[in-house]
This record gives sequence, C-alpha cells and structure tokens, in this order.
Amino acid sequence: MGQRGIMKKLAILLLSQLLCFQAFAWRESNGGNGVEAEAKKIANELLIEMWRIPILRVYYQPSDYEIIKGKNLKLKTGYVDAYTVTDTFNSQSLIFIDEVKWANLNEDQKRYLLLHELTHIMFFVDKDYDFSQIAIQKMQKYNQLSRKYPQSEYPFEVEMISAVKECKLSSFITSYLLVGDLNYKMNTTNETIQELVLKSDCNEIKNYAPLKALMGLTL
Repeated sequence: MGQRGIMKKLAILLLSQLLCFQAFAWRESNGGNGVEAEAKKIANELLIEMWRIPILRVYYQPSDYEIIKGKNLKLKTGYVDAYTVTDTFNSQSLIFIDEVKWANLNEDQKRYLLLHELTHIMFFVDKDYDFSQIAIQKMQKYNQLSRKYPQSEYPFEVEMISAVKECKLSSFITSYLLVGDLNYKMNTTNETIQELVLKSDCNEIKNYAPLKALMGLTL
C-alpha cells in the first residue's frame, strides 16, 4: 500500500473517531444517563408553576442555571453530603446532583429538592425547606384546580367566584390561599376579591373571622 493509501485510511480512522466522540458528547450534554435531562425538566416545570400562582410569583426571578451530575461529588468545600448543592460563581448558577442519591428519590422528593435549590438561585431563604413545603402544596392545589377547570387560564379565580356564589367557605379559603391578597383584581371579572365578597349574600364567608380582620372596618 502506498503512502497515499495509508494517509487516506488514517484520515478515515481519525474522522470516524471524531464523529464518535461528538456523538458521545452530544448524548452527555443532553442528559447522559437521564439525570440532567430529568432534573432540568422538573426545574423548568417548577418555575412555570411558580409564575402561575400569584402568591408565589412575588418570589419568582428567572435565572439561567446549569445542572451537573456526578458520583460522590467533591467540590472545593469537600464532600457534598446533601443530594444537591448550589454554587453561584461569576453570575453562573450551578446545581450539582449526586446521581446515586438522586436515583433513590421519588418524584415528590425530587420536586422539593430542586425547588429548594432554585430558591438559592432566586436569592431568598428556604431554611429547613419551610418555603418549599408550602409552595409545593400550593402548586398541587393549583394543578388540581387546573384539572377541574381545564378551559380556564385562571382556575383559582373560577373556584373562588363559584365558592362565593354557592357560599362554600372551605373552597373560598383554598382558592384564596393561592392569591393571599384581598386587593387582587381578578382577570375573569375585573373586580377585587374584597369587592366580590362584599357584594355577595354569603354571610358565612363575610363573617369568617380572619377575613373580617383583614378587611377591617369595611364589614
């Protein structure tokens, strides 16, 4: 075989190796074993759900972040004992996930964990997961109402209006807790929650002690 033939075979070999490496790198950058892709999907869903709920929206701050997986992760601070740790450096937010521990979490635990890490990126405190637990509960309720009123962009408003009309205190409280503001102006009726309650004939809701306290002398 001549020198030209050898060089041609060598070029083909190098090209094939390069293509294999690129394919492998592409798979890794899109999730590798699925941990990064799964975590990214859950994190994005959490941010979308936060934005849909008025009382959680005040905490929302969109941020770019990357999710990095590894086994028995070791950072500058030493061994990472937690499932994840957020490291913000040079305006880049990183969420490190120990894929071995991640595999042992159920879906709800993964949501709690990622929301907790996202709070650090959004720069507010979630000590002992206090905020995460409350936020997840509100998201679950919102999702339940979304399934109940699939045609509405504001299912909590539909539930609230229905609760006042039918004089159902428990339903009113549940939907109100997704808003947390009597002066919230509803998109569906262009009136505030307080105006909705005051014009109603439902004394059970009007005389609900915590609500009366919030409204003050207007009742």
